[in-house]
Amino acid sequence: MFNFTMQRDKLLHALTKIIQACEKGNPDSRMVTLSHFFSIRFDGYEDSITMSAGNATRRVEYLFRKERDYTGSAGVCFGVPGEYFFDIIKAFPSGPLNIVVRDTGCTITTPTSQITLVIFREDQLPVLEGRPEREWSSIDLSAFFGTLSKILYCIGSPDHPQPFTRSICIFPDIMVCTNGLTMSLVPNLFLPERESYMIPAESLSCFATTFRKHVGAGAVFSNENRFHLATGTTHVMTALYSGKVPNFHSFIPSGPNTSCEVSKEEFVSSLRRVAVITKEKLADGPPTTQFEFREGELLVTFSGRGNMAKEHIAASYTGMTCKVFMNVNHVVQAAKHIDGDKILIELRGEQFPVVLTNHQGEHKNVIQPIRR
Repeated sequence: MFNFTMQRDKLLHALTKIIQACEKGNPDSRMVTLSHFFSIRFDGYEDSITMSAGNATRRVEYLFRKERDYTGSAGVCFGVPGEYFFDIIKAFPSGPLNIVVRDTGCTITTPTSQITLVIFREDQLPVLEGRPEREWSSIDLSAFFGTLSKILYCIGSPDHPQPFTRSICIFPDIMVCTNGLTMSLVPNLFLPERESYMIPAESLSCFATTFRKHVGAGAVFSNENRFHLATGTTHVMTALYSGKVPNFHSFIPSGPNTSCEVSKEEFVSSLRRVAVITKEKLADGPPTTQFEFREGELLVTFSGRGNMAKEHIAASYTGMTCKVFMNVNHVVQAAKHIDGDKILIELRGEQFPVVLTNHQGEHKNVIQPIRR
C-alpha cells in the first residue's frame, strides 16, 4: 500500500514534464487522448518513488526522494489514468496532498477535498525499460539542446518514407538533420563515439522541453536500440530508428570556387520580403527564387503570376559569376539559425549544393539547388 504526502506543486511539476514528453509529437497520440490507455506508473522503494509513463518508443521517469520530496511509505507498483490524474492535481490549490492507494483505488485528500481514482495493477501496465546499470557519459544538457535547436528546423514531414528525414543522425564527428532538400550539420561535441545511428527528432524535441530549465551536467547512454538521457531526478528514453544511415559527408561539396559574405541581418530581412510573394503554389512546381552571385552584390529575384521581387544585397564576393535557383524559405530558415553577424555562402557551380556557414565553419547548412 502507498500512503505518502507530497506538495502539490512538486507533483504537478513532475507530471508536466512527463505529459509534455509523452504527448508532444507522439506518433501514438491516441494513447494520450484516450486517458484510460495512457497511464502514470508509480513504483515504490524503501527510500524513493519513481513516477513514469511511456510506450514502446518513448519513456520518461521522475524520481522523488523520501524526506526531501515526500513523507510516508510506498508500496510496490500501481498506475492511474494519466490525463485524469494530471487534471485533478492541477485543479488542487498549492499545499500538501495525501495520497493513499488501496485495492479499491487511489485516494487524493486535502483538508477539504477527497477524490478517488481507479488504479491499474502491475500486470495491467506496460513493461517499461528501466535505467541501464552501465557506465554513463557526462553531457552538458543545456549546450547539447542549444546546439540541436540550430538543426532541428530541418526536420522532414512525419509521413516521409525515409527515417533519416525524421531523425537526428549521429556520427562520431557530426550531428545531422535533413528534410531531403536542406541539410544542417553541427560538430558532435556531446555524444560518445560509436557507429552512426538515428535518434527520432520528435523525441529529442520533447526532451528539450523536459530539460529546458536544467542547468549543469547530465548523463547519456546509448546501445543498439535505445538512447537515454538522465539527471539526478529525471530519466528519458527513446527507441532508435533502425536502418542504415546515409553517408552525409559525401553530400557536402568540397573545394568551392565561389564564396560570398553578406550581413546576416540584411540577408534574412531581404529574403523574408521575397518569401512573402512566393507562398502561392505554382502550376509548374514549387516557387523558385534566383540567386545571382556577382561582384559587389548578391541579386535575389523572383517572378510568378504577375508578382515580382528584386533585392540587391551588398556582398563581399570572390570567384565566378553564377546563378542558382533555390527555395527562398529553405534559405531563410538555414540563415537565421547560423550564429554571428556574417554569413558565408560557398558553392562550386550552378548544379552543386550551396553551403551557408560562418567563418568558424562549425555549423553548416547545405541546400540543394533547384534545376531549371
